[in-house]
Order: sequence, then structure tokens, then C-alpha cells
Amino acid sequence: MFSKMCKEAKEVQEKWEPKIGDYVIFVNSEIEGIVVHRMGNNIVMIASQENTCYFTTRFNLVWLPTQKQLQKMLSPNNYFWYYMGLNLLNEKLAKVYGSFYSGGGFKNGEEFWIVVVMWELYRKIWDVCMEKWIKS
Repeated sequence: MFSKMCKEAKEVQEKWEPKIGDYVIFVNSEIEGIVVHRMGNNIVMIASQENTCYFTTRFNLVWLPTQKQLQKMLSPNNYFWYYMGLNLLNEKLAKVYGSFYSGGGFKNGEEFWIVVVMWELYRKIWDVCMEKWIKS
């Protein structure tokens, strides 16, 4: 679900400045990999599963930000945000997502944090049935 959430998060994709080590997936396939070289909009990616090297442009890729990269979009780097602020976020998201959230609907930290980014910055929520971000 995370790769689909990222593909649909146009606002997050627009902010992407490709860096070596970024996780990516091709726009029209499930081939995931890591950026190993960048020159302007041209990117060399090594596919994780195949050990194959691809030469492409950033426009053919979807960035799969890490939990740390997602957190960085939101916050000052301080103790309160990372530790104390999580309780406040949990309360907010429980209200927005209801039973889906309380039932453990997000499988990992990246899914949780992209939901937080899209809510806090763009007031969008993930529609699980339609698999897209909708304005709230």
C-alpha cells in the first residue's frame, strides 16, 4: 500500500530532490530500487530484487521516502516532536481515520508518517477503498 500512497501523493513527489540512496519505484511497474547516481534529471537506479541497473529520468520514478525523510518534512528536530508529539498525532489520526486507524490499518512507520504528512501539510486523507488521497 505504501508505494501506491506515494504514487498518489503528488505534493510529496513534487518536493523530491533525488539523492543517492533514495528508495524509488518505477511509475508504471512494481520494480523497486535505490538511486545510485544522479546527473540533473537523469538517474541510475539499481533494482533491489533483480540486481539490474536502470538508466532513466526522475519523471519515470516515484520516490518512496523513508520514515526519517517524512518526519523531516514536518518538524523541527527536537525531543518533543519525536517522542511527546506522537501521542498528539495518534489522537488526531484516530479521530480522522476512526476504526481503520484503531484497528492497525497502517502496516509500518512509512505508511503512518506519509498519512501524517498528507494530513498536516495538505489536509488530505487516504481513501482505502479508492486508493487515493482526498481533500478533507
